[in-house]
Amino acid sequence: MLRLTAAVLLTIAGTLWGWSRAAGLDRRLVICREAEMLLQSCDYLIRSRADDVYAICRELKRGSGFGSLSFISQLPDAFIPGHAFSDDWRNAVSGQDDMPPELSGLLIRFGSALGTSDITGQLSAIAVFSEELSHMTAGSEEDRRRLGRLYRTVGILTGMMAGIIVI
Repeated sequence: MLRLTAAVLLTIAGTLWGWSRAAGLDRRLVICREAEMLLQSCDYLIRSRADDVYAICRELKRGSGFGSLSFISQLPDAFIPGHAFSDDWRNAVSGQDDMPPELSGLLIRFGSALGTSDITGQLSAIAVFSEELSHMTAGSEEDRRRLGRLYRTVGILTGMMAGIIVI
């Protein structure tokens, strides 16, 4: 009876491992999609209202739909003497631990470009970053589809094999 219980527990543990790895891929995709929304929001705010970086940050904080981008709450609301906006942006983005490194790098580069040129230059930069991010999102979708299924299957099978070995 003890071996049967151990076998069932090992099967459950393997299954949970596989599902948690697949959930990590889901989370990555959600973060990428929200980052796309962030760039679209910045594009809109610059294109329609010619907002400066601090007005953009205030609007992003007020907006909904960025639940997975927790770094937004750390962005500055107003100019602080002695603080460069790009440094504050980089520190905020770097403070979000669950962000994929390639997305973190892209957002840090985006924050460094934000507010450094005229409206046309900023919109051009946003277009470039959006294109790069759309490729990243497509890769995340493919990983989620392909690897998510693999992780779930391997988790179940590994748990079942460990359970059979115990029996």
